Amino acid sequence: MYEPSDAIIEQLAREYCENLGPEQEWGDNEFHQAFLAVARERASYPTIRKALELYENQPQWQDNPDKTGWYCVMAKGILCGWGWLYHQPIGVVFVYKQKGTIHLQTNNDDITLSEFLKRYKDCDGIKFLYLPELEPYKEGK
Repeated sequence: MYEPSDAIIEQLAREYCENLGPEQEWGDNEFHQAFLAVARERASYPTIRKALELYENQPQWQDNPDKTGWYCVMAKGILCGWGWLYHQPIGVVFVYKQKGTIHLQTNNDDITLSEFLKRYKDCDGIKFLYLPELEPYKEGK
């Protein structure tokens, strides 16, 4: 189960403190400890906990895919900047590992990551964005 990081708890505590006004000084004192306790308590609320989990675990662009799943892929052209490699209706690639080698599967291809990167070697860069599976919709009771 997700637990907010110490850094996010500290950030929440500082924000609570700032809402009181500039006359309140942040430091390692009773005041500081009181706001950390409030932040920990607020972070335990289910809605806030879920929001913090989504915030802390949001997908980031990366140079190489690192796990099985669906990814958006962008390439940086020499003159034209960043652009999508795959457009609708495909839009994404599926990444999986087979015998220790990372493979990318598109509508037309099933190639290794190294072959894929060689194919786009003339680009100034390639970035992958992992797409986590969406949670099923839960209708209110």
